[in-house]
Amino acid sequence: MLPDEYFDDFRREFWTDNRGVSWKFERRQEFVEPEDESWAASRRGQWHESLRILESRRKSIADYERRMARNGIEVRRVRVVEKPVSAYLLWELSSLDIRHRCGGKIRVVDGSHVAPFERDGPLPELFLIGDKVVYQVVYDESGTLQGAVKSTEVDAVRHWTAFVRHLYDLGEELDSYFEREVAGLIPHC
Repeated sequence: MLPDEYFDDFRREFWTDNRGVSWKFERRQEFVEPEDESWAASRRGQWHESLRILESRRKSIADYERRMARNGIEVRRVRVVEKPVSAYLLWELSSLDIRHRCGGKIRVVDGSHVAPFERDGPLPELFLIGDKVVYQVVYDESGTLQGAVKSTEVDAVRHWTAFVRHLYDLGEELDSYFEREVAGLIPHC
C-alpha cells in the first residue's frame, strides 16, 4: 500500500472493532518527517522552537489518549534506542515523552535486545492492531515513508504480537529512561 492507502486502511482498522491491546515496534534510528514543523525546527538546530511546538500538542495528545481509552483501545509501543542517541531520536523521544506523560504506554529497549534477531537484516517497523492485523511499515534508506504491507494472517499476527510483547516486558518505562539518558543531551537554546 502507498502511504495514503496505508493511512486510510489503518484508520479504518484501528477505529473499527478494535478492542484491547495494539502494539507498535520502532527499530530504525533515523526517520524523515518533513511535514512535521517540530522535526524541521530540530533539523535546523532550533531546539527551543521544536520543543515549544511539541509542548503545544500536549492537549491534543491527551485528548487522543482519552479517546482511545473510551473506545477500549490501548497502544503499547516499544522503541529501540542505540547509543549514541541520534539527533532524530532526541527529537522523537522528546515527543514520545509528552505522549507517555499523557497516558501513552511506551518502553525503551537497547539495540542489544534485538541484535540476535537481526542476522539477516534489521527488524521491520511494525504496527499490530489487536489480534487481527499487522502492518509492516516500509521506509526508504533515508527514513522516508514509502507505504506498508498489511497481513491478516493469524500466524503472522500472533508471531509478531508475541515478539513485541516480549520486548515490551523487557523494556524500561520511557519517563525514567528519558530523564536518565536523553534529557541532558537535548541542546538548550
